[in-house]
This record gives sequence, C-alpha cells and structure tokens, in this order.
Amino acid sequence: MTTARKNDRIDGKVRMELLPWPELEEVARVYTAGAKKYGENQWQNLEDGYQRYKGAMLRHLTEVEKGNVIDGDTGCLHAAQIVWNALAMLHFKMQEYSNM
Repeated sequence: MTTARKNDRIDGKVRMELLPWPELEEVARVYTAGAKKYGENQWQNLEDGYQRYKGAMLRHLTEVEKGNVIDGDTGCLHAAQIVWNALAMLHFKMQEYSNM
C-alpha cells in the first residue's frame, strides 16, 4: 500500500492558502464599488494609471493617518482603498515589465 503524497510545498508552488481572506474581501468591496461607479474593469484603461492611482493611494493613506476609517464616496475602508490602489499600480508596472 502506498501513501498519498503531495509535493506542493516541496515543489515551491505558490501558497494561495496563506492569503488573508477577510482582508481580500474588503479589497473586493472596493472593486465592486468601482465597477458600479465606472463599469467593470474600466480602471485598467485609465490614462497615466500608475501615477493617478499612486495619488489616490496617498490620499487614502492621508485619510487613514487623520483617523478617518470609511471613505464617504464608496462606503469602503480607506485602508482597503490603499491596498486596491497599490494593486492597480502593480497591474500597470506588470504591464510595463511585460513590454520590456
């Protein structure tokens, strides 16, 4: 009789189970609010997206530092908005890297 074996950790696979699901759900709320306001995935088409999302991220960070928790425009956590904007910035950087 053989014992079942899984090599996911030995093979260096990405450990998706380590993702913080409650926090990701908060970020998904930001995606949902954006889709309602602007349309699904329209954020990917923003001209000069990296710089503009960087500015938005810094504005949300400023709100967090002032002690403000909720974004009045979306009802989402400012902290989740920071993460969302960082992911949008990552998206644009990954596009830039893939074009090199």
